[in-house]
Amino acid sequence: MSISSEQAHRSWSMFFGWLLVGTLWMAGIASILSIGILVLALAGAATWFMSRRPDSRLGLPALVSIGGLPFFIRARMNGPAQGTVLSSNGGGGVTGGTYSNSWPWVAVGALFIVASVVAFLVTTRQRA
Repeated sequence: MSISSEQAHRSWSMFFGWLLVGTLWMAGIASILSIGILVLALAGAATWFMSRRPDSRLGLPALVSIGGLPFFIRARMNGPAQGTVLSSNGGGGVTGGTYSNSWPWVAVGALFIVASVVAFLVTTRQRA
């Protein structure tokens, strides 16, 4: 028995819907001191809306990929280069810092995304 194209489309829409819900929760928590309360209210409404759908469990593996977001943020905040970076501040002084390689952080974040897609494909394959 194979999955129809409508069922496959519906399951992918559930995946991306839960991905959006997870992103809203993460953004709400990250911005709690400014507009986070409003974003958390929106995330709560989106969670309620998604959980009311009869086939909403299909997309739940998308929440795993949200766990990779802090690793991508850490990789982005890492700095301009690997090693010790010194720069002149224009007034005769020198500022700098030591930065690590950002690719391991990107790899861990990518593993979260790959794991969520694989878990999604395995769960939807079992339904077939």
